[in-house]
Amino acid sequence: MTWLQGILQAHPEIAFFLVLGLGYLFGKITLGSFKLGAVTGTLLAGVLVGQLGVTLPNESSSASSSCFLFAIGFRTGPQFFRGLKSDGLQHAALAASSPRRGSCRVAGGRTVWL
Repeated sequence: MTWLQGILQAHPEIAFFLVLGLGYLFGKITLGSFKLGAVTGTLLAGVLVGQLGVTLPNESSSASSSCFLFAIGFRTGPQFFRGLKSDGLQHAALAASSPRRGSCRVAGGRTVWL
């Protein structure tokens, strides 16, 4: 096991792709009616490989974060814009007014709006 740990620490890019592959395989596991899924499987694989003391360079960490954000945006983007068309103006007004309403203070028994 130490040889695997040594290889993964020396070449973190191998660890990165190993986590992706293991995560995909873990995602296929079904226990009764429960299925992990690719995202949960990848997170679990990342935790397991991380226990070996493997760290990724900052460049690959930021690239991984960017890919994750792209995937989330790609998946939820159409739903977000559909929501803006239907009742987005109401939600935007609520979001704009919330800080103003939250800044209400009670000073000397009087309500003071900031």
